[in-house]
Amino acid sequence: MKTERNPFHELYVTETAGPKEFVQLFSPYMIEHTQLLFQPGNVVLKATQGCGKSMLLNLLKPEIRLAYRRANAEFPVPPELRRFISAGINLTRSGITYLGQRPIGRNKEDDLRLFPLYFADFLNYWVVADILKTLRFLIENPETVDDTIDINRLDIYAQQLAADDCWFGFLDGANNFNDLVSAIATRIRAYRSFHQFNTQHLPQNIQRTKTAIGYPISRAVYYMREAKLLPGEYNVFIRIDQHEVLSRGDDLRPELGREYRKIINKALSTRDPLISYRIGTRRYAWRYETEIFGTTAGHLEEERDYRIIDLDEKLRRTEDKASWVFPAYAEDIFRRRLLSAGVDVSPDSRKESLTERVFGSSMRPERAMKYYVGQGTADDTLDIDPDWPKEWADFLRQLFIKHPLSAKLAEAWLRQEGGQKRGKRRCDSPPPAKTPYPWDRRQWWRKERVRQALLQVASKRIQRFRWAGSDNILSLSAGSTLVFVSICQHIWDAFLRSQRTVPDEDRVALGAKAIPLNVQAVAIHTASTHWFRKVSEKPSGSDRERLVGYLGRLFRHKLLSDRAMSYPGYNGFSIAEEELYADEQVRMILNDASDFGDLFDAPHTTKLKDKKPRRKWYLNPILSPYFQIPETHVKEPMYISAKVFREWLVLSEKGDAPDFNNLGAAHDDNLDLFEHFMGRGEE
Repeated sequence: MKTERNPFHELYVTETAGPKEFVQLFSPYMIEHTQLLFQPGNVVLKATQGCGKSMLLNLLKPEIRLAYRRANAEFPVPPELRRFISAGINLTRSGITYLGQRPIGRNKEDDLRLFPLYFADFLNYWVVADILKTLRFLIENPETVDDTIDINRLDIYAQQLAADDCWFGFLDGANNFNDLVSAIATRIRAYRSFHQFNTQHLPQNIQRTKTAIGYPISRAVYYMREAKLLPGEYNVFIRIDQHEVLSRGDDLRPELGREYRKIINKALSTRDPLISYRIGTRRYAWRYETEIFGTTAGHLEEERDYRIIDLDEKLRRTEDKASWVFPAYAEDIFRRRLLSAGVDVSPDSRKESLTERVFGSSMRPERAMKYYVGQGTADDTLDIDPDWPKEWADFLRQLFIKHPLSAKLAEAWLRQEGGQKRGKRRCDSPPPAKTPYPWDRRQWWRKERVRQALLQVASKRIQRFRWAGSDNILSLSAGSTLVFVSICQHIWDAFLRSQRTVPDEDRVALGAKAIPLNVQAVAIHTASTHWFRKVSEKPSGSDRERLVGYLGRLFRHKLLSDRAMSYPGYNGFSIAEEELYADEQVRMILNDASDFGDLFDAPHTTKLKDKKPRRKWYLNPILSPYFQIPETHVKEPMYISAKVFREWLVLSEKGDAPDFNNLGAAHDDNLDLFEHFMGRGEE
């Protein structure tokens, strides 16, 4: 298996790849889980960065379908769902976000009132231009779809569309298809020229002929059917990608971005039977953004006006590991990346996956324990209480020699209060005479504490807790293809560096041997650091970076200081739902942190007698190596109140270290600082 260059050097390759490269790199694995995207009706495709939403939207483009045909590759959409064409706009690349950066009217109030209407007009013209471009493409490449388009009908179509009153006369001079394309291009160019300060004024004929959002797009499809250019059973999908650029915190003025989002919502609210919108957005840009332009209280209704495909929800692991779709998806992405880089991925006789061949299996707990212990002794590694009877101390030292992990678990077992009966400690009874020992026999008790035991030993031995191997990589990726590719990128870079000084005859032959685990461990820590630094790059990210940093330090301290391992769930926290609804500010901060992907959240059933529903939060797993805490969640998290979380926010804003001894202390003088934190979150 060749290793001369890094197949993962370009993280976003599927977003920038041409049609031919797209066919090679696109993994069709998620198609069966996103079939709603290819059916009639408005769909919001939302995900955190790097889960593949733009890639799925690109699959709707005609040039991508043609590339599959020319490559003699099966188009991944099921045959019964292929009867569609699409057009659309990328809100970032189109330049539409420049609208609002230069005054048009007589004063600011006029501009704020008119800018959304110009936004709607620009979007209409851009999408109709793309519809015309799609028609021309299908005529020039008839093999793209199963039905041919009669070129002789184009001029009739253009005349009918140009004469429609939706344009308010702007296209009256277009007498054929080419005239129509040219007139629309002229209007788009005028918008862009004005906002690039190449012209002094926006032309009057544009100011007098603003179109209503969505209506010209609908008419373009209507006349397409009237002119028999499009078979009646074909669906028309309108893509609006990178919707998140209109969200708060972007360069666009917040109040203007909000109005632009309302414009798009208005298009969805019409539920036009001729067209179906496909909105590609990041999670943080959709949760609260459902107001409709031109109404006082109108909001979009999920399931009625649109349906949601949540890629994060589909890719993240649930308690049922068998239903986790991400490992197979990641394996396909991994194989395609290697193939595109010319790496030999020929199958061998082993049953393991390609990722297992390259990265190997993650280190088993017993082996990891010996790695962390190194040349240490029981007294260097364990915390043997001087008050324990000598027979127990001797027992632990002897057990440590052969089974250091079991000895560490025995130490925690002795410390737990649950073993006290009638005033006696567990160590008051003699050590067990035979195996399996109580701490090894209790399967779930042991499973819940193994990672915490390893963490404590690594810290005691001044070792960095390690992640390496295919299982750890998948666990840290947590359903994000971008995180997975990023980890692969860092590992491959580190591996190539490690091989440069090795003689050719001693170099690792990938496939025959996995990348050394120590190389992976260093690279994964580097990747984790990179992802922590990226938190601050997102809107309002500096505040969340401080919060995440505070939580990471807090969790690590709690896991290390709990020598009895009485509560292995100290790497997360839980708040009652009723408290969240009573404290809107805390709810919004936590929702934002989850939508940006810095925290992961999920509902869970309380273990308390009140049976009140709760919600729990953990750090994004990729941040675990940076903070040196386990990424697995095997026990209930800390139960806290919304009040305690407010105090954490205040301390994180001040840059204070966690108050480990008094986590619930109230400080009235910090309430104004909390309000300051909330105010900045809306910038």
